[in-house]
Formats: sequence, C-alpha cells, structure tokens
Amino acid sequence: MRGAIAVFFTVIKILENPHAMNAEMKPRRLLIVLLMTILLFHSALTFPSLTAQRGAIYQIVFSRSGDKLAYTRYDEILFWDWKRGEKISSFRHTAPIASLVFSGDENHVLFGDDNGGVYVWSLATGKTIRTFHFPSGNLSADISPDGKYFLIGNFDGQIFLGETNHWKILRQLDSHNFAVRDVRFTLDSRLAFSAGWDQMLKRHNFINGPPSGEAKIFKSGVRGLKAHLGMINCVAVTGDGKRILTGSYCDGAGYFPYRPKQDEVLKLWDVSTGNVLLGMSFDKGVLDIETSPVPAEKKAYLITAARRLGPGGFLYELDIAAWKAKEVLTDSPLRGEISAIALHPSEPVIALGTLEGNVLFFNRQNYDLLAAPGTMRKKS
Repeated sequence: MRGAIAVFFTVIKILENPHAMNAEMKPRRLLIVLLMTILLFHSALTFPSLTAQRGAIYQIVFSRSGDKLAYTRYDEILFWDWKRGEKISSFRHTAPIASLVFSGDENHVLFGDDNGGVYVWSLATGKTIRTFHFPSGNLSADISPDGKYFLIGNFDGQIFLGETNHWKILRQLDSHNFAVRDVRFTLDSRLAFSAGWDQMLKRHNFINGPPSGEAKIFKSGVRGLKAHLGMINCVAVTGDGKRILTGSYCDGAGYFPYRPKQDEVLKLWDVSTGNVLLGMSFDKGVLDIETSPVPAEKKAYLITAARRLGPGGFLYELDIAAWKAKEVLTDSPLRGEISAIALHPSEPVIALGTLEGNVLFFNRQNYDLLAAPGTMRKKS
C-alpha cells in the first residue's frame, strides 16, 4: 500500500509540472489522476515491498576477501566468520533493513532502512559511527572495490555519493524519477550503474574522479529513454567488466496490470556503447542477479519471480556466452521461495536466503548442499 501511495504522489508531481505535458492535455489532468489512482490502488495489495515479510532473508553479502558473511532478517543483521563457520555477532535495528554492504577494509558495514536512515556500523566496537537521514527509504547501496566511495539510492529516486575516509556525503548524482532499486560499481571502480523503478538505467563515470554532470542513459528503444518496460530490480557487471546484466518485472507490472508483456525482463548490455546485445523473457520477471567472480566462467545466477510482483522466486544459472538459462535446485532441500543471493569471491559457493528465513549454502559446481559456512563438505 505504501508503494502505491508513493507512486500516486509521484504522478501528481509530474502532472503539476507545466513542462510535463502540452496545453491541450492540461484540462485532462484530473481524469488522468483519477484513472491512475484506480489502477495503483488496484495493484496496491501486490505492489513490491522489499522488507514486508518479517523473518525473511532479503540481503546476503560476503566481504571482499570472503572471510566474513552478513545477512539481514527483517530488522536484524547477523555476522559470521566464514572460515571458522562461527557467528561473530548480531544486532537488532529499529526499522526493516533494505540494503547492506561491507566496507573495503571489512571492518564496517553500510546499511539503509525503510525509514530513510543510512548507517555505518563498526564490527570492532559494535556501534554506529555515522548516521545519515534522507526523506525516503533507502533501497540500494554499494561501495567501490577500491574502497574510496559509496553510493546510496532511495525510494524518491535520489542517488547520493559519499567517501569512506571520513564517511561523508559528497554530492547528489544525476538521479531517477522514481525508486533507485540497485546501484553497482564495476570491479575497477571506474564506472557505476543505477537502475530504477522508473524503468531507466544510467551509467556514472568515475574515471576522472567523482562524477558531477549528467549520467549516460542506456536506452533499449522500447520507449523513449526507457531501458525496460517493466520496473528494473537489479544490475550486475560481468567479470571482465565489458557487459552488464539488468533484470526487471514483466512489462507494466505495478502500473498497468493488464497490459500484455512486450519486452524482455533480462537484458545484456555493452558497457562502452550502452547498446542492448541480447534479451531473454521470464514469465514474472527477474528479482536479482549475481555474476560469477571468475571471469572465464561467463556465468550469472538469477532469482526469477515466482508470482507477479512477488519478493521471492526460483534460481536459474545463466550461461552468458551461449545465452541460455536453466533452473537449478529444483529437487534440493531448499524450502520456500528464494529472496537473496550471494557468491563467495574465491570459493565455488552460493549462499541463498528464503522468505521463510532460511540461509543455505551450496557448491555451485554441482549444487550439493554444504554442511555449514566455511566448509565445502557436503551435508549428509
């Protein structure tokens, strides 16, 4: 419901903009608002809610070295020592947590919540060392692999750039018209991408230092400046840094529920040109993507939606070179829909979280269930 209300007020802002439509359309504003209100509240019960289910696992992250693991369970963060397979610590926050990432030195985590708060948490002291407040919930965050910068994106479509030396906000970047669902740096920290529920994909250039101008918009030709016809949920960079993958809900989901699907929900893009290279369709959409940390593998792992606008789904392995996907773990002991995914940076391990609150680890070479964190021993 809160998502539908937010979209409604976004529509109001657009319609109140004198440049948003020509003079002939202005008398129709009231009718447009009325129709949009009916459509939005019709879909309110199933509008995407990233932290709605208490106890569900919505974020799993490994540190850069792979020595640490963290995951969220609604308003709680749990930390594990991966090598020893032991829980380090945990703490409960005051609001549902919507984003989580380790710092480059692995001594801190940056996380954001549904209420607009963004926090830097010290693993050494178990305390918050920096707090930022924004007008809407934080949906996405990333820290550059070189450890210098961080990005946060919120429900209002704003993207903020900060530096990690003093944990300060530097500036607001070229933003989106609606929720920024994902932000992601390339492995060389020279570029960053932002994807939003406004169906747009943008590239931010860090080659000559922090960006200050307009970002490059990646267009697929489906409609104006749009990258997808559905709301974009995720962006991932391939291991060689030359391609990116984006995933979205099916065409029109959340806005016009009855419109037929007309666009691929998974797309492969050329980083340098911004052109779409390939596309693939899934019935309900793509929720998350993680690419293999081994460039030679040319693989990615997708969570596809189990139902329209649902927060959980099924795992697919994507062969990027052949552009073929296959569903995996169909006969595994994994219970419940998958809602979070992470790949270990140096071991063939995939970590999965479910809506039911389970966290399980698999060998991604043969999908054997592993006995515990930190071991490649198959669970008996």
